[in-house]
Amino acid sequence: MTTEQVILSAILSLAASSLVAFLTSKITRDNEMRKIIHEKRLELYLEVFEQVELLLKDWKKIFDREYFEKIASYKSRMKLLASEKTTQEYKNYYETLRTSVNAYKKFKDDNEPQDILCQEDGEWVQVYWPTEEDYKEYDDKIEHYEREQKKTVLLMHEYIQKIVDAMRTDLGSDLDKEGLINDFIQRCCKHK
Repeated sequence: MTTEQVILSAILSLAASSLVAFLTSKITRDNEMRKIIHEKRLELYLEVFEQVELLLKDWKKIFDREYFEKIASYKSRMKLLASEKTTQEYKNYYETLRTSVNAYKKFKDDNEPQDILCQEDGEWVQVYWPTEEDYKEYDDKIEHYEREQKKTVLLMHEYIQKIVDAMRTDLGSDLDKEGLINDFIQRCCKHK
């Protein structure tokens, strides 16, 4: 073997070793990033699921502004960490919930028995003092509205199931489609 062949062999060995080291480093880094993202997703998805699960237990959450704001607080993290499908399913749930909460507030405001006006000087003045019958009628209207809107809950349950399915797919835990979550949702639906 000539000196040139020995040098060439050494250079090729060094180049091959460097390439293998670089590729191994890159693969390890990519795997670590995937692991970090997976852990962050898991943390986020558990938080989101704990919140959407509340609606399964108490259907009147569809009218609750605080509940909506809590769901809305996940919006930016969902956009950042969730898959496109999970983000879309979350958005469907979010939009339906927002519509429900806003419609409920508008209905309550429109039917409020107190008549309050703002004068030119900016002072609010009560124009009409409602009677006990007015308040009872108002409560009856609210109760009727809530019963009518209860059908929205079934749509919300569908959105919840789609969010859960998408999150499970993202996390790689979608092997058991008929798992505990489906059973829980079915039990909640039976009690309504």
